[in-house]
Amino acid sequence: IDSNTDGLVDFTEFVAATLHVHQLEEHNSVKWQQLSQAAFEKFDVDRDGYITPEELKMHTGLRGSIDPILEEADIDKDGRISLPEFRRLLRTASNLSSPTAHKASHRT
Repeated sequence: IDSNTDGLVDFTEFVAATLHVHQLEEHNSVKWQQLSQAAFEKFDVDRDGYITPEELKMHTGLRGSIDPILEEADIDKDGRISLPEFRRLLRTASNLSSPTAHKASHRT
């Protein structure tokens, strides 16, 4: 995900990584499982199986509130993101960033 290897995952890197999530998931589920696990582990610094708000902020370089991301991703509202919640977030971001979704959102 960290394409410029600066140690942070900025928003454009995150969106780029999610563009083909559904295609990857549908056509190569083993690779999807591996890549989403690797991406999750990039954020899960302490390897406890969850991405905490502190870990999310550390690896995204976000300066403001991470509450909107956490609110969307944290389905069980325990204040942290599990691997299944992370995968769901990737799917959601993929839907929002897909060319089809982009065209549909601009229709009147």
